[in-house]
Parts: sequence; structure tokens; C-alpha cells
Amino acid sequence: MAYDVIKLDKQDRIAVLTLNRPEKLNALSHDLLEEFVDALDDVQADQDISVLVLTGTGRAFSSGFDISPNLEHEEEAATAHWDSTHYNPRAIMKLWHMRQPTISAVNGFALAAGNVLAMTADIVIASEDAVFGEPEIRHVAHSPAILLPYMIPFRHLHWLYFTGDTIDAKTAEKWNMVNMVVPADKLMAEA
Repeated sequence: MAYDVIKLDKQDRIAVLTLNRPEKLNALSHDLLEEFVDALDDVQADQDISVLVLTGTGRAFSSGFDISPNLEHEEEAATAHWDSTHYNPRAIMKLWHMRQPTISAVNGFALAAGNVLAMTADIVIASEDAVFGEPEIRHVAHSPAILLPYMIPFRHLHWLYFTGDTIDAKTAEKWNMVNMVVPADKLMAEA
């Protein structure tokens, strides 16, 4: 299957699903989430794949929802936002229930819904330049943090949600949000 805003590469029993909107810091659009769900279905059905690695192209894993779609009318923008919020929980739950183990290889920013997506994997490996957080809270938005309470300690979750602050990779490792931190040039090899 051909994709426009993600890449799916399969080799040696490993599938690598790459969010591929670097010009938008891999913001989660309707199209990206739809392709993401389709790719997860493809990987899930492939008996030759033993593990799925998620990553992002460029400076970010994902900056969260694309809140500034290039649409001409407010109604289209509202519909696109609703579609994204509809697809994101679906994508997260599908990732959560994957047959294969999943690894997030987090490069750069993992913010808002992008943070939730990264945390949903079974294992999270971060590059030294990774940044995690829920900054949308400062703008009275909310993140679809369906599963975060199961993934990170409550005190740390509360810090992220009450302050909107971001944290670096080493702090995320101390908070047990990531399994390990590696140099950026070793991220994919480690994953």
C-alpha cells in the first residue's frame, strides 16, 4: 500500500512506521492518523513481522494534533479537528492492542497527542535531544491521554498536566516514561 504522510518499511521481521510530515513536525492530521491506522492493520496482519518500531522524520517524533490545517473555511477546519480527535483514540487503542511488541524511537519533540502516541508503545527509547510534554494544557486544550495514567506515575502525570511544562529525555527516563536515552545517531540502531 502506498502512503503519503507516513512511511512503512519492513525488513528482517521488523516493521518501521515513520511519521513523515517533517515540515509540520509530524503533527497528527486526519490523513496521517488514517494512514497510521491502516499501517497498523497491515503490520498486525503480517505474520512475518515480529516487532514494530515507531519514529518520526526530522526534528520531531510528533508535535501533537495539527491545529492549523490549511483549510479555507471554519466549518472545514472544525470537521478536520473533529476527525483528528476521532482518529487519535482509535490509533492509540489499535497501537495498545498490537499483536507484536512495539517500540517508540523518540527523536526531538513528543508533545501533546504525540507524547501520548509515543508513550503507548511497549518500550520507549529516546534520543538525548527528545522533549516530552503536554503544553496544550496552557491553552485550555486537552490531550487524549486515555492510557497515560497506566504508563507513568501519577505525580509525574499531574506535573505535566497541571503545569504544561516540557521535560528533557533524561528527566523522562528518571520519571520512568522512557526505558533508555541514547545519542541521536544511535537511536534507530538501538530500537
